[in-house]
Amino acid sequence: MTGPVVHTYRAAESGLLVNSYLVEGEQGVVVVDTNLLVSDIAALRARLQALHKPLRAILVTHPHPDHFNGVLALVRDREVPVYATADVGRVITEIAAAKRAQWSPVYGREWPAETFYPNSLLAGGTRVAVDELSFTVHDVGPAESHADSYVVMAADGGAPVAFTGDLAFHGMHPYTADGHSGRWLAALDVLAGDLADVRTLYPGHGDPAEPGLLAEQRRYLLFYRELVRRLSGGEPRLAQAAKGELGAAMQAFLPDVPLTWMIELGADAVAAELADEGVTQDALHVARPFRAAGQRAGPGHHDVRDGLGLGCVGERERQAVRAVRRRGRHLDRHRQQVHRRLRRVHSRRPARGRPGPLRPGLPARLPGRLRLHPRRHVRPP
Repeated sequence: MTGPVVHTYRAAESGLLVNSYLVEGEQGVVVVDTNLLVSDIAALRARLQALHKPLRAILVTHPHPDHFNGVLALVRDREVPVYATADVGRVITEIAAAKRAQWSPVYGREWPAETFYPNSLLAGGTRVAVDELSFTVHDVGPAESHADSYVVMAADGGAPVAFTGDLAFHGMHPYTADGHSGRWLAALDVLAGDLADVRTLYPGHGDPAEPGLLAEQRRYLLFYRELVRRLSGGEPRLAQAAKGELGAAMQAFLPDVPLTWMIELGADAVAAELADEGVTQDALHVARPFRAAGQRAGPGHHDVRDGLGLGCVGERERQAVRAVRRRGRHLDRHRQQVHRRLRRVHSRRPARGRPGPLRPGLPARLPGRLRLHPRRHVRPP
């Protein structure tokens, strides 16, 4: 071998199309994430055995069952270190039993009956050497899950690659139901710089990609948050009809890709997150770090002058944006009609035998023409 070989096992859609990676070195194999369902875990174990090299280590990127459920089947009867950051290990310990109680009735025997917890917890930035391979584990904190991390692998003389877990989905709708989309966006801003020199990203869902995948995930989250903010009206939950609108708009934004049911699954969690944040200028807040003073926004950046501030460049994205704008304009027109009627009432002179203004102290005419905005009244300059 001239260098490590990365083999991929991908589950079917029933297993969330999750990837497990088998990194084959000169002396053994390192597995990154371990799949969800018993049948897929058995297939992953068969792929490992077919390499005819010993399992040297397992790395778990974050505490979602589709990434840690298969650890026990792989390490059974072996002394193998299972690495994770301290936060990832802690959250797995906290949620594994609850996830089993929640999903075992749905999946039946396909859900593993036991969980093997990481036995080698690491601080962020720790480097682990396995034969000629070097893995550096980076702690991210809450993002797509309650505790995320990514792993950069380097081999002697080779270019580094990164295993990014679920920090970026490639070619499918992401999971947002843990409700950390704001912190996820902040993490993507940091990763765009930290991984700028890495040629290949191996995501938890989807095909390997270049670092531009992080910008695509960021754009998706911006659009998703803006839709949820508008449809929720500041409430911590979306009505079922609003969830339908959200699903249709996001499928127009990212058409013909799997896991569409995840769009509505995360809607209430993100609505509650936005209600807690009191977000009113979401696009402006997250666009600023991408441009220095005087720098024009390029194809990978997002200019707040794009209407919604989402940097949409494709026709499908423009159609989705126009649908949201139409909903806002309909509300504006209704409010303007009410405003014009009130102006007519208050501007009339009281006739004999008729009451005066609706409320004492109101002027006969309102002070100038007001232009209504969905969130505030502003006087035009």
